[in-house]
Amino acid sequence: MKISILVLLPLFLILSQACNRYSHEEKIDIRLAEADSLMMSESEKSLEILESVGNVSNLGEKEKAYYALLLSQAHYRNFIDATDDSLIMAAVKYYETAGDKRNLARAYLYAGCVNGVLGNEEKDLYFTQKAAETAEATDDYGLLTHIYYHWGRILCDKKPYGMAIKYFEKSKNYAEAAGDKRYVANNFYELARICTYQNDLHKAKEMIDSAILLKVRLPIMYIMQSMILQRLNEHEQALNSIGKAQEYVPDIVDTTVIYSCKGDILLHLNRLDSAEYYIRRSVESSSLYSRADYENLMSRLEEKRGNYRLSLLHCRNYAGLLDSIKTMEDSNQIAKLQRQYDYAQIQRHSDRLEIESQRKTIIILTMAFVFACCVAAATAYILRKDKRTARRMIAKEQLLAQANAEISGKTAKLIEERERKSRLENRLLQMSGAMRKINAIKNSGDRNSYKLSEDDIYDLALIINHDDDNFVERLRELHPGLSNKELGLCLLVKLGIGNKELSLLLDTTESAVRKRKSRLKNERLQADGFETLEDYIESI
Repeated sequence: MKISILVLLPLFLILSQACNRYSHEEKIDIRLAEADSLMMSESEKSLEILESVGNVSNLGEKEKAYYALLLSQAHYRNFIDATDDSLIMAAVKYYETAGDKRNLARAYLYAGCVNGVLGNEEKDLYFTQKAAETAEATDDYGLLTHIYYHWGRILCDKKPYGMAIKYFEKSKNYAEAAGDKRYVANNFYELARICTYQNDLHKAKEMIDSAILLKVRLPIMYIMQSMILQRLNEHEQALNSIGKAQEYVPDIVDTTVIYSCKGDILLHLNRLDSAEYYIRRSVESSSLYSRADYENLMSRLEEKRGNYRLSLLHCRNYAGLLDSIKTMEDSNQIAKLQRQYDYAQIQRHSDRLEIESQRKTIIILTMAFVFACCVAAATAYILRKDKRTARRMIAKEQLLAQANAEISGKTAKLIEERERKSRLENRLLQMSGAMRKINAIKNSGDRNSYKLSEDDIYDLALIINHDDDNFVERLRELHPGLSNKELGLCLLVKLGIGNKELSLLLDTTESAVRKRKSRLKNERLQADGFETLEDYIESI
């Protein structure tokens, strides 16, 4: 009896461990499938599930590749920038040999997306094309919709509009087949935008009319329709469209873009008093573009009234703002070129180091070969060969020293340039009244009034634009109907200001701040896929 127990006990332990391992792998498979099902609707929840999986080193190759694909997709959809493409490339390499066309197409798509975030546009285009070619062999219309929409956006930014139209059309057709009204409307909007760039206004009107019929993102669609009709000189219809855009916006919101557009339309219709009312309301925004638009419209208004002195004054203000905008855009372009130059310098430095490493390897191998030949010859020959080798080494070291001196000089210049930019940024921060108020609240916690003024919000916009690659312009492009107050709240959220400090800066209560943030996220920004306003702002 004892012998039987001793024999059966190890067998029982082995079977128990095997069952536990199988149960653990089965649970991980269930988690990965759940994360995949939630990826498009609840990307944050999907990321939480993937992060809770823990150590995946004991999984099989198939599960590891699936996990790498899902985690890369979750990071991209939650706007978590990758530092390299190693994770998604692990999935690509597996699926290229696994025969799973759908997941291979997904892996190619997000390999392109990750490289786009990393600034490698050529790889972005390459992998997106590979994704499209692979996905065409599947019947996943939703995946094909996203692939061609992403491809169209890449080409639209590069301005080969003909090719961009082709891929937006394909994305729209697949979205219709998948029953995705939102992406059908998005593709119509992009096609209308390209048609306006090409001055094909009748085609643009046809596209935006089709988008409006789908009743998706109606305020933005009506604003685009109004602008197209105005360029077609159909001002009465344009006025009707901008009025419909107003109907979808709460009365408490200062819709400066709508007011500017409406004022321009009324100006063309010679309804000067009404035009002046809306033009003056449009200047509530503090951006340079909004102020320039205001001065231009007021100059035209006063000219129609015969007040040429006032018209000239507004015209001069308009010219001055155009100069400021040009200066700002030149500064942004210089900063962009500087970043590209820094990257190119790093690449050249890396290439030099690799060349030097190869050169040293060649020298070592040559010396070893020469030494072996010398041993086989004679002692005298060895001595002569050693002298020649020594002379070669001295020459190589001199060349290497010169190269190192050049690298050191260029490195010092780069460090000096970065220090100059850092001093400039610190000076901007010290000059900003808004930042002084924010720092005062953070440091003291005093309940004194620190309510931000219009100038403070304008300072914040300049600082964030300088530091975050035109954040304000990107936000305005996505949401042209934002008011000055809403823009200020978005800027403060971008800076990471808490609700308590926000209540001081906005001269209100913390409860009111939370309500304003919730209303801004859900009603104005329509950020349905984001849990908080902070998450959406960081995604832009």
